[in-house]
Amino acid sequence: MDNTVGDTYQVRHGLKPFSVEQAEIAQRNAKKIAEIKAEQARRKVLTDRARETIQGAIEKRKSQELFHFKVRGTTHHDIKKMVTFARKNDLFDPYDGWTASDIKEFSPYDEVFETDLSGVLTDLKLITEPENKYDPNAIKVIAYIDEHEFMLGYVPKEYTAEVKGIMISQQDGKIDLHVEYELTGGKYKIAEEDDDDFSDDPKLKMHTGNFDYGFNIVLLDENIE
Repeated sequence: MDNTVGDTYQVRHGLKPFSVEQAEIAQRNAKKIAEIKAEQARRKVLTDRARETIQGAIEKRKSQELFHFKVRGTTHHDIKKMVTFARKNDLFDPYDGWTASDIKEFSPYDEVFETDLSGVLTDLKLITEPENKYDPNAIKVIAYIDEHEFMLGYVPKEYTAEVKGIMISQQDGKIDLHVEYELTGGKYKIAEEDDDDFSDDPKLKMHTGNFDYGFNIVLLDENIE
């Protein structure tokens, strides 16, 4: 577009020529686009690095894993007592702080559990129980929250030989044993369609429930890089 006439008019009245203004606008737009692309590139680099870090951590954990099992007999021991103690002492944020609205919006149709006790336990020990009259090879699982002790159950009988071998390797200094855990089950909330709502756009209704607690353990050797 020929801005000669307009430029002449602008200059005559002491104003900046249209062509100069347009050039400056184009320059500012080009600079903004360049900044946006640079920011996108920076974020991509950070995302790729984070992805590599996470993937590396996953691969490292896989290589460190020695054994995993589900603790047996949890319904007969202190697991409910442990969760109740943690709840009464505000050691976890129930349902990760999610409100009913949060559950309906972000996790409908999925059970949202009260807690998995992540980061709550201060120690977890595997202790042989040779005096056990039912199984002298039994290994009990003891959890600690500070000085408070909770008997959770036992290593399944079919796995005691493998677990005992890992414990001996730790005692001999051959491995650096690290124990990870996961509490499963317990109280939950779920957002589901209301069976009594027959409208074209049924609303979600909150329901509550309770599953038996379970307790999973993973044994890792942190000497493995």
